Amino acid sequence: MVEDGTIAKIAGNIASANYRQDLAQEIAIALLEKPPAKIEAMHSQGYLHFYTVRMAINLYRGHKSPFSQKYRHLEERMQYDQNAHDQADENYDTTIDVLWQSCVAEMDRWHKPGEFPYDKTLLLEHMKTWNMKLLSRETGIPYRSICYSVEKIKERLKRAIELNL
Repeated sequence: MVEDGTIAKIAGNIASANYRQDLAQEIAIALLEKPPAKIEAMHSQGYLHFYTVRMAINLYRGHKSPFSQKYRHLEERMQYDQNAHDQADENYDTTIDVLWQSCVAEMDRWHKPGEFPYDKTLLLEHMKTWNMKLLSRETGIPYRSICYSVEKIKERLKRAIELNL
């Protein structure tokens, strides 16, 4: 069977300090609910440790797992702190905003007046989902064409930003 302390080590590696003991107990309960013959078979075949780790991950991260329903969904939510919010605003680095505005301006320069801004629209649509296959299904544009176009757009933007810096 699982050696002494192994369940505690697994729980310690997966869960935060607040939930380690609870997760270890849930793992033990889940293992005890399995038929002893099945546990012995897993041990003799050498994958009991892997099974235990995988079960612990599923218990801790799963939204419908018994552990998650008992403990993790009952966490206290942090109270809104206006001072912390204001301090975060003061420490905000605007570099990314400036870069984004320069990228948008550069993409606007690429197309002629009255022409559809294909590159800009394609990149913005890609940035909504970050999934080129989904974008291909939604737009009807071939997947390879989207991949090629997005990579070319990124290269052009990188060159333009490097020249402006």
